[in-house]
Amino acid sequence: MKFRSVAAACSIAISVTALPLVVATSASAAAAANCVTATYYLNDNAVDIHNGCSTTKHYKVAERFWPDSDCFAIKPGKTKHYEATGTIQGIKEC
Repeated sequence: MKFRSVAAACSIAISVTALPLVVATSASAAAAANCVTATYYLNDNAVDIHNGCSTTKHYKVAERFWPDSDCFAIKPGKTKHYEATGTIQGIKEC
């Protein structure tokens, strides 16, 4: 009986990690403006940063075990897709 409950928990955890994770302003993206959103793709180690503001915003991706990305200028209504080499920790305003 215990095997079935563990298997069910594992299948739920696997299916959840396959979905993109959308974060508007979390602890890892605390510096993000309210109109900037980050969509994390955990399986691809990538992130989409969308600028919903009326002005150009500047952001970089913080990575663990690798230097942070360059600073990107993201125009209003545009999205920057970034594939990381290290482990993505979040986004930072720069």
